[in-house]
Amino acid sequence: MSAFPFDCQVLELVLELDASEGKHFIKSDCCEAGHESLMLNGWSLLASSLQTCPPSQNRHAILAVVAERDSKYFIWNVFVILCAWTSLTFSFYLEKGDGNFTMRVVAISRIQTVSCSYRSIVEHRLPVLPQLTPIGVYWASCEVLNGLVLSHFIYEEVTGTSDSVVMTALLIAWALWNLAFASCAFCVKRHKRQCCLDHVNSRSAVWKHQATFPEDSDFQDAQVELREAAEAAKNMDKLQSLKPWQPAAKNSVALKEAVPQLVSIAFRIWLIRKVDLKSFTFECKFRVFLEWMDADAIGLPAGKKAKLPIPDIALRDAVTSVVLDKSSAPEVVNSETGHLAAQILFGATLRMSERVHHFPFDCQWLAIVIPLRGERSFLYQYCEVDEHVQLDEWLIHPQVGFSTISKMDHLSNQDTVMCGLLIRRCSQYYVQTIMLMLFVIGSLSFSLYSVEAAQFYNRAQVFLFLCQLMVIFNTYAQAKLPCVSYSTDFDRYSTSCQVLFIVIAYGSVASAAALAWSSCAEDGQVCEAATTIARAEAYMSALLASLWLAWIFFFFVKAMFTQRLPVLKALNSSVPVTLQCQESPQKAMGYGLAPQWESMVARETQRATFYSSN
Repeated sequence: MSAFPFDCQVLELVLELDASEGKHFIKSDCCEAGHESLMLNGWSLLASSLQTCPPSQNRHAILAVVAERDSKYFIWNVFVILCAWTSLTFSFYLEKGDGNFTMRVVAISRIQTVSCSYRSIVEHRLPVLPQLTPIGVYWASCEVLNGLVLSHFIYEEVTGTSDSVVMTALLIAWALWNLAFASCAFCVKRHKRQCCLDHVNSRSAVWKHQATFPEDSDFQDAQVELREAAEAAKNMDKLQSLKPWQPAAKNSVALKEAVPQLVSIAFRIWLIRKVDLKSFTFECKFRVFLEWMDADAIGLPAGKKAKLPIPDIALRDAVTSVVLDKSSAPEVVNSETGHLAAQILFGATLRMSERVHHFPFDCQWLAIVIPLRGERSFLYQYCEVDEHVQLDEWLIHPQVGFSTISKMDHLSNQDTVMCGLLIRRCSQYYVQTIMLMLFVIGSLSFSLYSVEAAQFYNRAQVFLFLCQLMVIFNTYAQAKLPCVSYSTDFDRYSTSCQVLFIVIAYGSVASAAALAWSSCAEDGQVCEAATTIARAEAYMSALLASLWLAWIFFFFVKAMFTQRLPVLKALNSSVPVTLQCQESPQKAMGYGLAPQWESMVARETQRATFYSSN
């Protein structure tokens, strides 16, 4: 992290076999991690590698993933804005003459205050590290520049001289420092990326060279078993595509054993609260209903408990979870078919997606993710939501979103069901309270043109006051903003207000510099130069006002379009999400089964009868 935000990270997962003699890892050519980059918000996946260790540690394997941080947000919203604020200190060299020392000191103090306040805005997105990072170095350089300029002002006040050579030297040094910093950042980013890739590749190559496993009989048998298992898997895929009445399927006992047992799953969500976009978690309480068929339950009395195992399920992406209630044993629903039922009540704090690119006009999916262990397959039924579930800041979509992922499509090799509430943020608070105020403060920056260009210090006072007001207001709004390392719609809007300030401020500096450096000696010519600058500022203000209003119109039209997008398009999920039918029946446990499940039961019963007779 010493190169933050231009760093790369190597994420490693170490796998270890039990201490059983004769067992070794064999490296395959498959390492499926590419599409997982969709979940790395603020990062880009560069490479992934599966490595087996040398013979001395041949019961270990390492999955390595190289991820590179996306530094665009930090470049444009931290470095560029901070450079623009700090460079304004040179503009106060335009204020010369007696009595201007106090004005200069007050102006630089305000610039320092604005920089420190701006730091508090972005600091919640920065990691807390013991070592110095490039951001810390650049922040320190800005403070050093302010100190040098202030020291030069003090020197001029004490000696009563005005030395433009020192000012020119400081300006050139500041420009060269920024160029050098940008070049070093680019080189550091490339160096870190190459170091991470070389680290993974070189270790993999060394281990491949050293990995001369002993050619004992157990190891050779393991290789043979591995090849046979691969061939059996291929044949199984072909057999599973056959119908039960086809000859190849009749004579295949392996197919009968490999047919996954269906488990019907349904949800009832009782409570959802504390949707936190700082930690991207939410608390929920929900009940899971499971129904399945078991041949050992055939003939058992209906309505009684059966001493049979309940399908093993678990919560994924859970920060904390506890089982509040669970069936001690499954209940027999239908003794003729071996139909069993059970239920589990969970209380958990779950992680949610970090996709807030459209904040505050975004949608979120409060998904409950449950994988099914063992040779079983899920059949999603429905998800009920208690009518009293409400969220203050969110509008709850009337339809529940769900997604089913087969074990062939998921890296965990487990059937997975995802379901939960689809919510859309109420953006009125952000629009009326924060964004409207930012628009008003940004528009007030045009008031600088009401002051004559020759009165630069008066313009600077108005400008610094408005800048400080905007930064303080942004600081106040940070408690409501998500902590992500990329720019949201709100960030782009807030940055546009600051860019407007900076453009108007530098235009005022240019006008003041043109008047100060004018070589006209006659009053008529000086007045003519001032008139020309005033006319140019009038055109510039009209152009900036037109662009500013056009940008605001474009932003809010786009925001309205985003707000009215269908919930699934606005969600932009990395997995396919389907809306549950709003007319979903209020199913209860027992005989209240969905037609899809009943057809599955009939098909399973027919298949079991077919195998028993053949």
